[in-house]
Amino acid sequence: MIKAKLTKNGMINFPAKYRKKLNLKPGDEVGFLETAEGIIIVPILDLFDLTDASELPVAKEIIAEIYEERQKERKQVEAKK
Repeated sequence: MIKAKLTKNGMINFPAKYRKKLNLKPGDEVGFLETAEGIIIVPILDLFDLTDASELPVAKEIIAEIYEERQKERKQVEAKK
């Protein structure tokens, strides 16, 4: 087990072994998931990290479509109030 000390501001130094394993760089974000076994730390990946560069235009188009759908859904919910 690798230990890390919590500062008075609630910060820890993320062990280098795990930063390398998760390919984390300064400024990257991580999420904390609570499970029955404990807390799991997961990297929060950007869409561009998950998509091949040749597929970015298609990915952006899909995101725009999803965004538009969500906006329509919000307007419908607001109209019902």
